[in-house]
Amino acid sequence: MRHATTSDLRPPTRRRVSPLVAAAGLLLAAGCAAGGGGAAGEASGVAEETLTVGVTNALTGAAGAVCAPFSNGTQAWFEHVNGQGGVAGRQIEYTVLDDAYSASRAVGNVRQLQNEPVFAVVGGCGTVQAGAIYSGLDEAGIPYLFPYAGLRDLIEPVKRNVFAMMPMYEDQINALVPFAFSERGPGSVYAAVNQWPGYESAIANARDRATEGGGTFAGETVEEVGTTDYTPAALKVKAAGPDYVVVDMAGTDAVKFVDALVAQQAVPRKAVLGVSTLATKQFAGAYDTSVADRLLVASPLQLPAGEGSECAAALESAGVEAEPATIYGCAQGLLFTEAVEQTQPLTREGLVATLEGFDERTLDPALPPVSLSADDHLGLENVFVVRLDGREFSTAAQVPISAG
Repeated sequence: MRHATTSDLRPPTRRRVSPLVAAAGLLLAAGCAAGGGGAAGEASGVAEETLTVGVTNALTGAAGAVCAPFSNGTQAWFEHVNGQGGVAGRQIEYTVLDDAYSASRAVGNVRQLQNEPVFAVVGGCGTVQAGAIYSGLDEAGIPYLFPYAGLRDLIEPVKRNVFAMMPMYEDQINALVPFAFSERGPGSVYAAVNQWPGYESAIANARDRATEGGGTFAGETVEEVGTTDYTPAALKVKAAGPDYVVVDMAGTDAVKFVDALVAQQAVPRKAVLGVSTLATKQFAGAYDTSVADRLLVASPLQLPAGEGSECAAALESAGVEAEPATIYGCAQGLLFTEAVEQTQPLTREGLVATLEGFDERTLDPALPPVSLSADDHLGLENVFVVRLDGREFSTAAQVPISAG
C-alpha cells in the first residue's frame, strides 16, 4: 500500500450537500474530465499484470484513529487476494492518500488518483469527504464503491457509478425497535439524538415503530454533536421513565450519554437501542460496562466476523486486529474483487453492470446478503443486532431495515 501523507470526526450522518461541497464536486468533475482518465467504459487503471485502485481516507489528525483502520482492512484483503494469485489474473495495487478528514484535500486526492489513473475508488471513511467527491467521480465515470458514510445523497437518487453498503441510521431504527419488542416485549420508547440533518426522521421512525408494535412514544431529546455534559439529557430520560431509549448519536457522544444514564440512575427498564455508531471499538472500549446487558446495537456486520470468514482470516494473516472498522474495510475490498472476478472484459461500465446484478449474494459470514440493482445502489437490506458482553461484541440476530 502506498501512502501519500498530505475537526473532529463525525460518524456517518445524513445531510444535504452544502454549496461549498457541491462546488468542490463540480471542480473535481472538471478536473477528471481534463485529466484524460477515459470514458466510463474504458479500462483505465487496468494493465496486463496489475489493477490499480485507490482511496482517499483520513489517516492523520483527530479522525485518523477512527478512519485509518478501514483502509488497513481493505489493504489486508487485497494482500490476501494477491497472495492467491490476484484477481482476474492481475495483482491489485492500492494507493491510499491521506485527506485528514478535509473535503478539499479529498478532492485533490481524487484528482491525483484519477491522473494515476485508478480503475475505481474503493472504500474510505467519512461523510465529509464522501459528500465532496461522489458527484465528480460519478460524472467522470469512475466507480466509487462502498465508503463508510451514511450519506443518503450517495444512494438517492441513484448515481450510476456510486455504490454503498451503509444503511441509514433511521433505517437501522426500523430494525432495532421491532427486534427489541419481539425479544423483551412492547413498551414506551424515548429517542435521544444528535442534531444533525435527518435527525427528525430518526425520531419519527422511533415513534412510528413504537406505536405500530403496541408500545408508546415517551418523548425525545435533541443534543448538539460534541455536547460536553449529558446530565440534563439523562435527567429528561429519567423523568420520562421509558422502557427503551433509542440512541442516534456520534460515537463519543453516545459514550457520554450512556454514562450519564448510569450516573443519574436513568437507564431504561428494558434496553438502550443504539445505531451503528455504537458498534465500534471506540464505543466498546469506553462506555460504562454496567449497562452492557441493556444494550442492543445495529451493525452492518456480524460481530465478531463469524466462523469461516475469509475477512477474519485475511486480517489475521496481515497482522491486523479484527475489529469492526477493519472488518468493514475488508468487506469493502471483498465486494470489489468479487465483482471484478465476474467482469469480462474488465471495464468500468462492465463492473457497474456486474454489481447491479448482485442478488442476495452471500459473500462472507461477516456480511448480510448483498443485493444491488440499477434502481438500488445500497447493498444491504438487513442489519445485524449485536450485544455487548463487557467490551466484546456478539451477534444476536439479522433483521430487515425496511419498515413494517
